[in-house]
Amino acid sequence: MKASTKIAILGANSLLGWKLYSILKREYSIIGLQSCNKIDELQLIDFNDDEQICAFLNYHKIETLIITSERLLDGYEKDFSFNLFLKLHQYCKSHTIKIVYISIFYPLIVEDNGRVEIAGITSFMEYGALNRKLSDMFSEEKNLIISCSTTYGFNEYATDIDFTQAMRKCLLSDTNLILDNNIQLFPVLTDELAIHVSNSIRLTGMDTLFNHSSCTTLYNWALLISNFYCADSKLISKKSECFCDTSDDFNFSTEHELSSLEEGLNIITKQASCSFNVVYKFNPVDQINGISIAKHRIEMGKKLLESVPHSVIESLDYVIPVPKTGIYYALGFAEAARVPFMESLIKDTNRIRSFHILNSDMRKEILWDKIKPIQELIQNKTVAIIDEAIFTGTTLKIVCEMLHQCNVKGVYLCIPTPECKFHCDYYVHPKLKMLLEYIREDMLIDYFDVQGVYFLNKEHYVSSMNTLNAICAECFLGRERNY
Repeated sequence: MKASTKIAILGANSLLGWKLYSILKREYSIIGLQSCNKIDELQLIDFNDDEQICAFLNYHKIETLIITSERLLDGYEKDFSFNLFLKLHQYCKSHTIKIVYISIFYPLIVEDNGRVEIAGITSFMEYGALNRKLSDMFSEEKNLIISCSTTYGFNEYATDIDFTQAMRKCLLSDTNLILDNNIQLFPVLTDELAIHVSNSIRLTGMDTLFNHSSCTTLYNWALLISNFYCADSKLISKKSECFCDTSDDFNFSTEHELSSLEEGLNIITKQASCSFNVVYKFNPVDQINGISIAKHRIEMGKKLLESVPHSVIESLDYVIPVPKTGIYYALGFAEAARVPFMESLIKDTNRIRSFHILNSDMRKEILWDKIKPIQELIQNKTVAIIDEAIFTGTTLKIVCEMLHQCNVKGVYLCIPTPECKFHCDYYVHPKLKMLLEYIREDMLIDYFDVQGVYFLNKEHYVSSMNTLNAICAECFLGRERNY
């Protein structure tokens, strides 16, 4: 982790902001700022108070501030947003804070009824002028400006939805759509934009993320979406108005290797149906198909009992979750096994979730610091440790070492998911080396120094996820498996 670079993202709860935060935190020390309390992991701050923001930057010794042009559209109070940016620019300049400005030429404003506005073209003509002013203002020697035409992508936490999701929702509900077929757009997947920002953040100057093969209009893009989801394209028609296409005003000088729109649709569809989100990322209070994530995890914990020998169950004194990822699985397992549930591993909840950190040494350091065992509760006891999955094995390796230092009598690892051996091709997982890539399953007992390691049956896992339509399980089952 490049922890020496302290970064703040203004508006990290937006569609693009959250993706930037999620990708950059894998390699950098980063703080996400939100103006309303949407995501627990982000810091709440009043965007109407520039003095409060500047004080925050000073207190946390922020070295790089990331701002997206979409902030100009907050509540459509563009004049105020522009004035805020002016003050932030002055502060950052005087305190040698680098600004990374993400300039989106044509943000798409998607309303609940499927109506789409292109900011800077239709009813938001002033957006384009303000965006250009900011790009010019921020284009100083130490700063970085990254531009693209427009963005799309899946954000599991955002209340807003992007163009592709809005079109799918409207088409599946037989809503008639009237869309522009004049403005040339070059959409960029938010994941790929965020990865580009992460790779370029130490650079300065101006860069444009551009993919000629993705050139489209809203009308043609919607037709592509209807074909992808096998919806009725007759619901889509062209706007009669003709707007001037100003895309030639922008210098698309740098072409990067990006996903085509068809590939992007496949990626965000996989992300939206990702079983890993159910297992690990979603908040327990979230609901899918009317079922709470907490209840679903409890049921998975109960199913796990079928994979553990009866003799092991009889030997257990306690069922212990790895906080916080293992809690609901452990509750279900303990109830089904009729073994006491014991929370004897305590976690500092203010720290970042370690799975997302790419640097293994940094992950280990954070884990040793944030998880603390209560020795008096577990010494001389035989325990089942429950965590959501074994990916890199780093967390469980450290937990097992902690338990042995506490003089436990015996340790069994019980995992409510199948063995994970495969990398995610859809940007959900960071690029980490999976433990089972280089260690055979029959070697896990020696690796963790435990009495046994048990996984949920693959068929049970598939059946469980199908109830939630979380059908992408390629990281657990592989691409070739028919599930």
